[in-house]
Amino acid sequence: MNGRPAPLDGAAPGTSQEEARTGQTELVNPFRAVDSSEELKAILGIDVRLPEGAENASFAVIAGKTAQASFGYEGCSYTLRASSQAPAEDLSGLYGEVKDAEDLDGGGRYETVDTGASVYNIITWDEGGTSYVLFSEDCDKQAAEKVFSLIE
Repeated sequence: MNGRPAPLDGAAPGTSQEEARTGQTELVNPFRAVDSSEELKAILGIDVRLPEGAENASFAVIAGKTAQASFGYEGCSYTLRASSQAPAEDLSGLYGEVKDAEDLDGGGRYETVDTGASVYNIITWDEGGTSYVLFSEDCDKQAAEKVFSLIE
């Protein structure tokens, strides 16, 4: 027994009485805010480093398996995601046409992705069994590469 009430007439297992009555299921937010990169490491075992001087940093755990840090650096906004349970190309959640792609010094791969709504600079890399992705829509390639070089 899972500790939830027994299903109601024809309701799917795990459906609450309110969900069965209204026909609606409450969506669970996959983002859980945490206070620091240290807390991300304690929860997921993933080291998320930000460049010295990063501003307005916020941290979250996504779906219990992905670490996320959002921050500003030298006038640009960045998102860094990391997971030891998913390949890097699945981490950004950005899908669109790849305009540019090249391998970088330090083992990273740079791409420009046009989603139709925005163009993102994306750098992916793997380190110690963890996949990382760094992306921004308001920086140029050189700015993204600089941040990559400071955190890889």
